[in-house]
Amino acid sequence: MHVLRVLLAYSSVGAVALLAGQESATEDGFRCTTPVPRVNGREASVPFCGHPKRARGGIVISFTHFAPATPVGRSPVDHYVCINGPKPLYLYCCIAGTIKQGAVSEPSVQQVNRDCHLMTK
Repeated sequence: MHVLRVLLAYSSVGAVALLAGQESATEDGFRCTTPVPRVNGREASVPFCGHPKRARGGIVISFTHFAPATPVGRSPVDHYVCINGPKPLYLYCCIAGTIKQGAVSEPSVQQVNRDCHLMTK
């Protein structure tokens, strides 16, 4: 889980919250590398975060949120996390070019099952 540390500082104006830093470890996120997950024999190397909509009985019927994961680290990116969107967010690695990137989308369950690998921690 991605955790933020917040410090409170008191002054004559009142309490001020200061962002002290992020506690982050690779275990807090996920990677679509080493080894790269495969879906139908193709590499699924693009990280996404999805929030499934479930029917009675728990079966996934659609997605209310499906968006690119947030990169952590710079040049190169170390890992990815799912921090934006409704909870719970599930981690997926998808085949490049199969799911729209750059915006929140609502792919069909069939498309996600065909083109993405659900990651487990």
